[in-house]
Amino acid sequence: NHLSFFDIFCLALMPFNNVSMTVREWPFKMLWYAPFMHLAGYLNVERLPWHKITQAAAEILSKKGGILFFPEGHRSRTGRLQRFYSGAFKLAVETGTKIVPLCIAGTDELLPAGRWWLKPARVTLRAQKPVQPAGFTGSSAHRAIQKVVKHMLAQNLIEINSHSGQASAVACQVARSNLKKRSNSCPSRGSIQGIGNVDI
Repeated sequence: NHLSFFDIFCLALMPFNNVSMTVREWPFKMLWYAPFMHLAGYLNVERLPWHKITQAAAEILSKKGGILFFPEGHRSRTGRLQRFYSGAFKLAVETGTKIVPLCIAGTDELLPAGRWWLKPARVTLRAQKPVQPAGFTGSSAHRAIQKVVKHMLAQNLIEINSHSGQASAVACQVARSNLKKRSNSCPSRGSIQGIGNVDI
């Protein structure tokens, strides 16, 4: 899920650093960001053709690196999970690489879309059980993985928001609504691997 510009910085909580990000076109136009993004091997998913993306991804994965996607492609302004794009899931199927869903909450209190000042917030980052693409077959395998991952994130948002002092009843209701819509087609895929909590 994607709630804030600060999601990217808070993901530094992850216990590894060999990660390349997939990014849309506009950050590459920022003179103070673009050189560092190129050096870090970030992938411009709006400019590169698909075969170039898969080639670059295969090289990153061959070096035991990770690739970070925000499958919604943009920040949510409502707290709802937005429409997921399929690129991350297609890449997982084509390369046989597992997906580790990450769920983040609290950054929309820290710096929501449309606001320019920071507010103290508690940020929670959860890494969930990996989803192995080998368990999905057929031409729509990536769609099935996409539904499973979205269900996992919706379920975790319910848990995080219901236990967080900052969460509102509306946020919990939104997450439950997302989960209910997918409960028939998206079985739960397992337990949470790790939780990171940081006060900012």
